[in-house]
Amino acid sequence: MPTVLPKSVFYHIPKTGGTWVTEVLKGIGGERVQVEGTHPYNITKEHATPLVYRTQKFKFAFVRHPVSWYQSMWKFRANNKWQYESVFDVKLPFTEWVRHFLKQHPGIYSEIVREFEGVDFMGRQENLRADLLKALEMSGDDTSGIEIDRGLANKSKGTARVSKKLRNEIMEAESYVMRYYES
Repeated sequence: MPTVLPKSVFYHIPKTGGTWVTEVLKGIGGERVQVEGTHPYNITKEHATPLVYRTQKFKFAFVRHPVSWYQSMWKFRANNKWQYESVFDVKLPFTEWVRHFLKQHPGIYSEIVREFEGVDFMGRQENLRADLLKALEMSGDDTSGIEIDRGLANKSKGTARVSKKLRNEIMEAESYVMRYYES
């Protein structure tokens, strides 16, 4: 579900800090909007894209570095007992899980992010607080009373170590998302 403010809409790309952003936005009057349809790969309506929820308002979303995205996605799925019946619920140890996706669905994170093309601002999860403020400033939404210093959400537990070789393979497969980190 996108979060709608008077002048902007936040679209939540999975595992990019969106739960935290949604809570912050709710604190300044943001409302989550129910939408029809699902996101590619059966991710859920939580992650409606600009093609599903269309608007003329300022649109923004966040990405995160592909390596940490894979780590976060695996930890989240494993901690939740692989219960979501999604393409991501492949019960394997982390390294084997990543290799599965690099072989069966190369660039899957990039495919997800492509669904959010057309947003006016794409912030980075690694700079979440500052980029959220920047997006809201760009939109012209009122940020008085915003509680930006709240703790971050979704601290999944688990070990997801990445070798240098695997890191390079992920970054190569996710070259579309890497463009946000090379500029």
